[in-house]
This record gives sequence, structure tokens and C-alpha cells, in this order.
Amino acid sequence: MALAMTVAYDGSAFQGFQYQPGAPTVQGVLEAVLSEVSGVRARVQGASRTDAGVHARGQVAVWRVGASPIPLERLALVANRRLPATIRIRDVRAVPSDFDPRRSRAKAYSYRLVAEPLADPFWVNRVGVVPVPLALGPLNGWAAEFLGRHDFGAFRHQGSSAKTTVRRIFSAHWEVGRPGEPGWVFWVTGDGFLYHMVRLMVGAMCAAAQAGGPEPIRRALAHPERVGLFSAAPASGLCLEQVWF
Repeated sequence: MALAMTVAYDGSAFQGFQYQPGAPTVQGVLEAVLSEVSGVRARVQGASRTDAGVHARGQVAVWRVGASPIPLERLALVANRRLPATIRIRDVRAVPSDFDPRRSRAKAYSYRLVAEPLADPFWVNRVGVVPVPLALGPLNGWAAEFLGRHDFGAFRHQGSSAKTTVRRIFSAHWEVGRPGEPGWVFWVTGDGFLYHMVRLMVGAMCAAAQAGGPEPIRRALAHPERVGLFSAAPASGLCLEQVWF
């Protein structure tokens, strides 16, 4: 039996999603709580390994159990009573036993960016601060450079285990934060993302702002072998929004 859960979390206090011995991780907390409430020890596998400090509204995690003693419609309610306030199971559904959350059709991320020190401490762990003058029009022009199928080899950090660096970006655009929300929000949807890819895309657009044009982005897309061209935007601004299968 396999159960797929949509999970939301504030990643500020976690060393990423994936389990690490001796470190607080979202996977580790989920496994401990699900074992506690069900009496069943089983692994939880996520669709994305989101890094330390990265948030999620739509992470998908699969819990593989022989049978759950808790009715499916009550599992989220029961588990959420034991989970820390920074993690919530939003829904639970049964999936085929061979369902692999890593084999998604597409993922969507958001990245919230401000270009000045924050005045509201509520947002301190939810935005990336980059001291570069920015404007919405140019940002959207630079985001359009990523659309389509490209070799994003220059938009990954060392340690990526991907077998290919070619990815397709379906949509990429910036919006002004809603009333009461700071800065700009970058929305990007693609068929897959490399290690730190979204944060490096944001870093590349900040480099474009400093250069006064899209040339840094175009050079990186033309030369995927040139890893390390950009600094990754801070993890705190990144959120996994949705996963499609």
C-alpha cells in the first residue's frame, strides 16, 4: 500500500527535506510522527529534496505501508496534531504501490526577492535579499530568456546527480508582491530542475540587472559547461509550490 501526501512546511529550521543522521529534516519528522500515530515504521519519499531553508506548499511525499491502522480520511488530522506547527499534511490519497514521486511531469516553484533590508521581521525567513536595483519590466524580459528547452548545465551546483542537464521551462515570470507582501515573486514551471537551478536562475537575473541587459543569461545558456558563473540567491526565498504527475 502507498499513500501520497501533499505536505507544506516552513523550511527555516530544517536541513532540507531528505533525512540526514543527527540533523532536523522534514522527512525525519514525518517518519517519526507517522510511526508514532500508526505503529508502523516505513520510509517517506519526497518528490523533491528541497535544501536547507527552502519552503514548500505543495511537496508530495509517499508513505509506503503494508496497511495503515488509521482511516485514510483521518490520517492527516491525526498526524497534524503531533507534527510541529512548521509542517502540515494538506491531504492524503492512495496511489499504486509502484508510484514514484521523483518521476513527476512538472514542478512549479516561487522565489520571493527584495532588493533592500526588510522592514517587517515576519518575512525574514521567507525572502531572499539581494542588494541590486530591480524593476519588474526588465525582470520579466530576463525571465523570458529561460523559456523553452535548454541545456541548463551552467545553472547547477557541483553535487548534482542528474544524468542530463537539459530541461524545458514552460512558464517563467515575475509579479509584484500582493498588498502587505514585500518585493517581487518569480514563478517558474518546468519539467524538472537541477540542483540549485531556480536559485541560480534568480542569481543570473540579478547579474543581468548589474550588467544592464540579458547577456549574462544568454552566455550561460550558450555555454552550459561553464558552472559557477552566478551566485545562488538565498535559500530562504524559495518555495516548492506544486508537483504534477
